[in-house]
Amino acid sequence: MDELKIANYWAKINNWDAYQESYFPKNLHSLPHQRSQWLVEELKKIEFSSILEIGCGCGRNLFHIKNSFPNSKLYGMDISSDAIQFAKSIVDADFVQGSFNDLKNIQQKFDVIFSMASFCYTSPNIFEQNIDTLLKLSTKYIFHFEDFGEGEKIESINGSQNYWKYNYNMSYLKRNKEVQLLDIPNDIQAPAFSRGIKVKI
Repeated sequence: MDELKIANYWAKINNWDAYQESYFPKNLHSLPHQRSQWLVEELKKIEFSSILEIGCGCGRNLFHIKNSFPNSKLYGMDISSDAIQFAKSIVDADFVQGSFNDLKNIQQKFDVIFSMASFCYTSPNIFEQNIDTLLKLSTKYIFHFEDFGEGEKIESINGSQNYWKYNYNMSYLKRNKEVQLLDIPNDIQAPAFSRGIKVKI
């Protein structure tokens, strides 16, 4: 898929009910919510007052972060207007609709920026095009919870959700950043959520 088709796929979700239930299940003990709760435990190891999620979807991660860090200022960015509308209904946060390439238009800074299974659904050049912007926008840490590799493409059956495995570690190391790899427990991993990286600004 070319970049425009990928963006259109995520911007205009065809089966909204299925997407919503898969991303924010009604059962708060289900596997997707367990992933967000694991993320919260990682965030408890650092200090922050503001946080931006890139590719926030329906706001599940921000929902759990707000419950554990009620005084923190939360921000979410996603290409889907439907996802943002749902997120606004469940969590007190500021949201902006836009693609990864719109990051350059953001003026403020955030203590923490993170992505979870979102950058991998873009073509290989998008992450490298935006990494320096991420470094400018974050004042303390950047986290990525994705799949890792050397840029190989993973084909989906119907071609609609192909994803790429980036070498996130090397992208930051070559910019002389302090990097820590994070192990995601096997029982909560997913194909595009298998490893984590913590970057200190």
